[in-house]
Amino acid sequence: MKVRSSLRGLKRKVNSIVVRRRGKVFVINKADPRQKARQGGATPTPAGYKVPAPAETG
Repeated sequence: MKVRSSLRGLKRKVNSIVVRRRGKVFVINKADPRQKARQGGATPTPAGYKVPAPAETG
């Protein structure tokens, strides 16, 4: 299964079905299983997490 930012091209294929499950969008194609893809599901940063500052060069 591919993770893609856009499912527009895959949903246009013959026998493709667009399904929402658990907050993600899936494209399922039972005729051609290689055309499976998922969109969404990026995990948010945890509360209180601080991004480390870049190291200074000098």
